[in-house]
Amino acid sequence: MKLSSRRLVFGLGSLLIWTCFCSPSHASVDTLHINLDECVRLALTVNTEVVKARYQLKQASSYVLTSASQLLPTLGFQSTHSKYEESFLRQVGDRVIVTDESYTASLALYESFTIGGIMGTLESMEARQASSHNLRKVRQEIAYLAREKYLSVLRAKHLLEVREDALDLSKRRLEKAKAMLDVGSGVRLDVLRAQVQVSNDQMDVIAARNALRLAEAGLRHFLKLDPQLVLDLEDVSETRDLDIELEEALREASSNRADIHSAEANLRAASRQVWRERGGWFPSLTFRWSDRYTGNKFPERVSTLSDDAKWSWDLTASINLFDGFYTFSRVRNAKAAREIARQELDQFMRDAALEVRQAYYDMEEARERLDVSRKTVQLAQEELKLAEESYRLGTATMLELIDAQVSLSQAKVAHVEAVYDYILSQAKLLKAIGKDGVEG
Repeated sequence: MKLSSRRLVFGLGSLLIWTCFCSPSHASVDTLHINLDECVRLALTVNTEVVKARYQLKQASSYVLTSASQLLPTLGFQSTHSKYEESFLRQVGDRVIVTDESYTASLALYESFTIGGIMGTLESMEARQASSHNLRKVRQEIAYLAREKYLSVLRAKHLLEVREDALDLSKRRLEKAKAMLDVGSGVRLDVLRAQVQVSNDQMDVIAARNALRLAEAGLRHFLKLDPQLVLDLEDVSETRDLDIELEEALREASSNRADIHSAEANLRAASRQVWRERGGWFPSLTFRWSDRYTGNKFPERVSTLSDDAKWSWDLTASINLFDGFYTFSRVRNAKAAREIARQELDQFMRDAALEVRQAYYDMEEARERLDVSRKTVQLAQEELKLAEESYRLGTATMLELIDAQVSLSQAKVAHVEAVYDYILSQAKLLKAIGKDGVEG
């Protein structure tokens, strides 16, 4: 009896746990509450392109150390202990001994100075600067994409709300038309027209709902989030004018854009490369110092190594008189690379100016469309009110009422599009100028 009671208690306990934690009706779905700035920071942390650019900067820093190592002295120690099958005579001080082994130890310092080595280090330093600016450029591009995808979700969300409001209004129109037909004051054609409009609005809602799902899926994928995660985004529909003139934007772009700075660093690096290759025509200077101990066997005391060691140094200057046109071809190739870098810098500056102009004109257009859309929504609302009143008095048809409703829906859609186009155009202009607040 006691065993049965324990089994019953255990079974009820297991059922309660499953009901509370495993039942689908109580399953909790994680929700991410995030605003625009947090979205940008998250994207800059997890995006693959940003991570790759960071490692490229680390590689460039490593190349600087590699190049600089050629200018630093090399210090080495070498020890050799040899054993021979036959004995041989060996001079040790003022004596000649018979031995079958020998031991040598040497400490050597080596330093070489070349124009190519110095210029190679300067070249790698400029390449590191280019990588640093490239990282900032990538971060700005990813930040803009994060803003674009974030705003796309909000845009889709508000468009869905507009479509759902239109559907609710159409359903109320249909119910009213049916009610008027039932009491004999309506016509069958009005009911059919209202039903058609309900169907059209339902299709718009389906499309808008799918657009929202796609936008959310794109944002989750971009931020590397769980596909099942529910997104709760803070709205940013408030618009503020960006007070900047076109000429000012062009000047700031030429001094702020990361891609222009990167191209300038690449040009400087290419100039350093020319001089690095010219180093083959300049003399090189080599200094070597060594302290060498030689004996017939391994010394019994370590102090013997320093007491009996003999030091020497030499300074060597050398120059290539003819290297088979190797340096000549390398210099010519480096000059061509420098001209390519100069052309790329010029193209970057031209592209930047064009991007700024396009972004500025897009922002101006979006601002004008936003102003017009506000007025259009107000006019469409007044038109719908008049149409409703006229239909109630019998001086307007259902078709005229539906046309007014469609006009209001289209005006609201255009307004939502204009709002987020204007916000995004401002972000695009700031990116084109290079002043979006994202540091590398």
